[in-house]
Amino acid sequence: MKKILIPALLSIGAATAANAGPIFFAFQENTLHRVNADSSVDQFTLSNTMISSSVNSAGEIVGIEARGASPYDTFRLDNPLGTPSLTSTGSAVSPVNSVAFVGNRAFGFDNFTLDFVELDPNTFAQINNFGNLGFPGAVGMGYDAVNDVLYGINRANDELWSIDYNTGTASLIGSLGVDIQNGGAEFYDGVLYLANQNLDTGFFEIGTVDVTTGAYTTMMQLGTFTDPNVASELVSLSIIPAPGGFAVLGLAGLAVGRRRR
Repeated sequence: MKKILIPALLSIGAATAANAGPIFFAFQENTLHRVNADSSVDQFTLSNTMISSSVNSAGEIVGIEARGASPYDTFRLDNPLGTPSLTSTGSAVSPVNSVAFVGNRAFGFDNFTLDFVELDPNTFAQINNFGNLGFPGAVGMGYDAVNDVLYGINRANDELWSIDYNTGTASLIGSLGVDIQNGGAEFYDGVLYLANQNLDTGFFEIGTVDVTTGAYTTMMQLGTFTDPNVASELVSLSIIPAPGGFAVLGLAGLAVGRRRR
């Protein structure tokens, strides 16, 4: 484990600060950057990659890898607040990026066809294909449960979209204002967060996205990334509350959880 201290972060918002968290889990290839409530960053080397990660209705951080050939392993992140490790939970025929949970339902984008798909929330098997939404896939989605809005971030044109997950239609909100490569998003406590390879700054970082305009703002920089012309790195993001912030569920002997979007 490698520990880094970020001297200062931009404001995360009064609501988030009041809840003494959150804790960010930014996956970059097989490196996990855990940003703690005190702004320190712990780095861990995992046994595999996560092209998608999200927090399910049981409060578990789950995801899927995308290296090699089908079938693709699905995982659960155990001991997230200690020394995290990946536990295999099964496999899926196709890798899916940008997984987001909407209650007990799950959605994402097929990494090969770039179609918007509904997934079995337990196995990540595709159970409904909505086709292309008018933009080529996404590098992150986040669900706002209060307003029942699913957001998707498009890498090709660096844009924020809203997605009707019942009809499979999308509406453009606006430009991020930055050029990004791979990324992962999560909506938490009223804020849409994006972990991304920022091609403008050259850093792997976490920032916020204004859901009314699409504008992106850097919050913290976690390190550099491999030149995308040389090799592609898989990126995803999950967020849980800091310990003591909320009543949480047990996970592998450790209390973890999340106030779900």
